[in-house]
Amino acid sequence: MSRRVMQGLGLRVIAAVLSFSVMAAAADAADEKAAAETKTKKARAEARGYLPPYYKNVVDGVQREKIYKIQSQYEAKMDELEKQLKAMADQRDAEIEGVLTPEQKQRIKELAAEAKTKRAKKPDVSAEGTPQGTTAAPSEIRPTK
Repeated sequence: MSRRVMQGLGLRVIAAVLSFSVMAAAADAADEKAAAETKTKKARAEARGYLPPYYKNVVDGVQREKIYKIQSQYEAKMDELEKQLKAMADQRDAEIEGVLTPEQKQRIKELAAEAKTKRAKKPDVSAEGTPQGTTAAPSEIRPTK
C-alpha cells in the first residue's frame, strides 16, 4: 500500500478512537448526572413531608423546606404520643372487658364473629355509602359522622 493510503487509514483509526473516547466520556458524564439526580431526589424525598391543604401553589421553595423541617421536628414527638394513646386505649379496653362476666365475653366474641362474616359477604361500599359501580340520588347519600 502506498504511504498516502496508510496515512489516511491511520487518520481514520485515530478519528474512530477519539470519537469512541468522546462517546464514552459523554456516557460517563450522563451516568454521573443521573446518579447525582437520583441522590438529590432521595435527599428531597427524605426531607419531604406534606404540605397542608392549599399551600402547594402559595409557598416558595424556601418556605416549603422550612415547613418540612418543622414537620420533621414534631414527627418523633407525635409518634411517641400516638404510642402512648394506643397503650392507654388498650388499657381502657382491658378494664372495660374486666367488668364483663365470662358468658358476656363469649357472647361478644360471637357477635363480633357474626359481624365479620356479614361484612365479608357485603359488596364494597364507597365513601358515599353506595356499592361500587352504582350511583345514588343525592337524597340517598347519607352524611358521614
